[in-house]
Amino acid sequence: SAAAVASYRQRVLAHLARFKVYPDQARERGIVGRAVVAFTLSRAGQVTASSLAGSSGAAILDQATIAMLRRAQPFPAMPDGGPMTMSFTAGIRYDLR
Repeated sequence: SAAAVASYRQRVLAHLARFKVYPDQARERGIVGRAVVAFTLSRAGQVTASSLAGSSGAAILDQATIAMLRRAQPFPAMPDGGPMTMSFTAGIRYDLR
């Protein structure tokens, strides 16, 4: 159902957010930005494809975003009856607030 898919999307993005690490070097230098990561999950919650869909403009933040995706595996499995794979795009903001 559409509600199950929407709920699963929220669960995946919340799961990913728990693995965000703001690099100390970037924080100390006041480097801020927003990177966008795109990824595809299998039914079991494994990342089958990923890419940096939008650079933050700072390599250190882009690398932190890709590392976050690696640390977050495995993601929650898809609900029964879902598609074979599902694609996601997540904007990851790094700011000093």
